[in-house]
Amino acid sequence: MRQQDIEYLKKEGLPVYIWGGGDVAGRQKTALERNGIPCAGFVIDDVKPNAAETVSKEELILSGKKYALIRGFLGAFYPSEEELLQQWPNCQRVLMISDMYEPDTVGPMSQSFYNQHQADFMRVRSDLADQLSRDSFDAFLSAKLTLTSERIAPFVVKKQYFFPDAPWTYDEKDVLLDCGAFNGDSIMDFVALRGAAYKKIIACEPDEQNYKDLLENMKANGIHDVEAHLCGLYREKTTLRFTSSGDMESYFDENGDIELPVDSIDNLSGGQDTSIIKMDIEGSEMDALRGAVNTIKRCRPILMISAYHKKEDLYTIYDFIKQTVNGYKFFFRCHKPIALDAVMYAVPEERCVGGVSFTC
Repeated sequence: MRQQDIEYLKKEGLPVYIWGGGDVAGRQKTALERNGIPCAGFVIDDVKPNAAETVSKEELILSGKKYALIRGFLGAFYPSEEELLQQWPNCQRVLMISDMYEPDTVGPMSQSFYNQHQADFMRVRSDLADQLSRDSFDAFLSAKLTLTSERIAPFVVKKQYFFPDAPWTYDEKDVLLDCGAFNGDSIMDFVALRGAAYKKIIACEPDEQNYKDLLENMKANGIHDVEAHLCGLYREKTTLRFTSSGDMESYFDENGDIELPVDSIDNLSGGQDTSIIKMDIEGSEMDALRGAVNTIKRCRPILMISAYHKKEDLYTIYDFIKQTVNGYKFFFRCHKPIALDAVMYAVPEERCVGGVSFTC
């Protein structure tokens, strides 16, 4: 959250309401409290009788009091502040918290860090394969630096990883390795896009509750040929400390509450012709990539790597892939209207739309 917004709220003493009642709204409340600002309540449309901490938009407007409004669900990040002020009488400010995740899982970026590594960022930008990638990259950097997200909204691709009209091709022999499979959400998107036109899915998820949900969702949705592993990905086979939250923010950390097994992609792939690797593992992406060198060189998979957890991810992930394998094109997409869920897509030239055969 921007320092000037924090100072404004503390100075004015306005009651602060969060527009929304789901997961994003809950994270916004935590972010407010982290900055010493209490939440007056959640504004939602379907208020239940006597629901704690909730109020309807109509009730808030009819109260006649002045207030500040925090955008608390993803759809709320698209309209401008001017548009929302017209729709919410007596609202004094409409604010956003784009850094709503805990710093352990999504790190901030300072202007000094950007200045120090500007050449690194521009090196990546200059090699991106299309204009949407370059526009998205610029907007994402702007959002990280300013803690606002207005520039991202026009470029958002709402479906993450497996979306229609991607600039690469799929094949009925594809083997998908889902690193950080969570509850199977990305696998279900993959199957929705491809139907039965794939060979196999390998799913790795270290959080026990997420793993159970993954198995249940695969069974409930009739998704076939899934090989699931209760483990994390790393550069080698070992055990690591893990902070388990039972949601999307579980992560490996030396102060974690439990120990879990991890293995390398090279070991887990077992010589299979892995053709797509999707990776969202809460900041451990570089460690997992270091354990995938042989697979990347041998199989030349499409790589879909989350690039938003650490401030250096935007160039370290690109540099590693660039140095590991030749003949790849790079695409960058933002999948949320805030500085989260940005993905670096590295695609073999021969699998790009209109691509040509690659020769070593």
